[in-house]
Amino acid sequence: MAEVNASATTTPKTSMKTELWYSTDGGTKTQIFMVQSIPQLQTPQEPITYGCLESSTEFQTKGTRKAESIAIPILYVAEQHTALKALATANTKLTFYVKFPDSTAATSEKPLTYTFSGTIDLANDEITIDGMLAETITIYRDSVVTETTWT
Repeated sequence: MAEVNASATTTPKTSMKTELWYSTDGGTKTQIFMVQSIPQLQTPQEPITYGCLESSTEFQTKGTRKAESIAIPILYVAEQHTALKALATANTKLTFYVKFPDSTAATSEKPLTYTFSGTIDLANDEITIDGMLAETITIYRDSVVTETTWT
């Protein structure tokens, strides 16, 4: 077994510099800053198990994908909180972009980007003595997650 993948043009990269952006009109993007982590955006489809009379073995195939929300923790910034809270209160449909670090791009400044849409709700997190003030954006995703490049 080879120690190094000689045919790889890039090496694995850190998740630092991954960015979360949103747009209200699909054009102008606004960055959501101080993101602590981005969870799994879309789970695999639920399996459907089946069998048949000719076989003693069960099989599986892809089923449906369950509706799910995405909870993203961010550090509290007053101006950003005010802007996001207004969008949540108005139940505004947003387009979200999870932009990978520029260093992961095969071509200059065009890294992989996950795109999806949904509405949001905003809630404060637990307040602790030694903790930073944080809040959670819950995204009620209403589209599939697509892979594109940053534009």
